Amino acid sequence: MSDKKREHKSNVENGEKSNSLIRKSPPPSYKQSTTKTVYIQPVALGSKSQSVICPACRETIVTIIEYETSSKTHYAAIALCCFFWPIAYLPYCIDSCKNANHYCPNCESYIGTYAN
Repeated sequence: MSDKKREHKSNVENGEKSNSLIRKSPPPSYKQSTTKTVYIQPVALGSKSQSVICPACRETIVTIIEYETSSKTHYAAIALCCFFWPIAYLPYCIDSCKNANHYCPNCESYIGTYAN
């Protein structure tokens, strides 16, 4: 037996490892992910534009409002038609008789609805 083999054999029997036969690799790298939790409080929206933080783009904005007719608008028109039909169209002309949908002016995402 050669001297290197004897040395390796005696090292293995003693529990020692030979540096010439074992390749050392660097330890694995672990990427630590940092999670940031953002809590968004629900906002009580009204019938007019208001300043809020957009949940989509996280900017402080003043909402854009689009009014939309609802079933209450139709019921009011039917009631007016029963009592005095010439003014039955008024609920469709008055924004306070409609739902107010709030949108972000930056990213145009839907914020919420104020239902009358």
